[in-house]
Order: sequence, then C-alpha cells, then structure tokens
Amino acid sequence: MWLPAREVVLAVAGCLAAAASAISFWLIMRHQQNMSSLNLQPKIVGIIWMIPIYSIDSFLSLWMPGIADYVNMLRDCYEAYVLYLFLSLMLSYLGCEEDEYPLVAYLEKQPPQQKPFPFNWCCPQPL
Repeated sequence: MWLPAREVVLAVAGCLAAAASAISFWLIMRHQQNMSSLNLQPKIVGIIWMIPIYSIDSFLSLWMPGIADYVNMLRDCYEAYVLYLFLSLMLSYLGCEEDEYPLVAYLEKQPPQQKPFPFNWCCPQPL
C-alpha cells in the first residue's frame, strides 16, 4: 500500500527536475528565437543552462549514488565556465567590448587593498 521512501523521493525529484529542465529549455528556445543582442544573449543562455545541468545532476546523484562524484565533477567544470560567463556578461553590461576590457586593465593597475579583520590573519597578502 505505501511506497518505499526512496521511490517517492526519486519520483518527486524526477518530476521536479523534468519540470525545471522543460521550463529552462523553453526559456533558452525563446532567447534563441528572439536574438536581439549578440553580445549579451549567448552569455545569458549559457548561464540559463545551469538549471537543467543542476537538476539532472541532482536527480542522477539520488538515483545512482555511485556516479555522483563523476557527475558532480562535470557540473563543477560547467559552473566554472558559468562564472566566466557571468563576469563577461557584467563587463558587457558596463559597456566593455569582447576584445578589450578597460575595466579589467584598470583594476589590475590598482594597488592591493588591506583585508578586514579576520581575513588578514588567514589570507596571505599578494606580493
């Protein structure tokens, strides 16, 4: 009469992962159909891809715990790429072109800042 808890969890996780993936695929498709900003929208689409990647990763980790480490490694690699996309998107919003980032050059020329209290003990100062 009652289902085992693992089957209920897998069914709920699978339904929610499928729903999140379907909604994000629809959003990605809408961005591709209405491509108006070639500098911004590909970065936004790359960031939106995190939704199905995370949801499918979570479902696979619940379903087959033995492959969780491998799937999480792939997810973490894509997460690093999304961090790059996010920085690139923010620089694009600030008006920087793809080839030249004057803001990055400006920030590289700035002297290192003094760290606040607990961080000055645990984080080494740059040379």
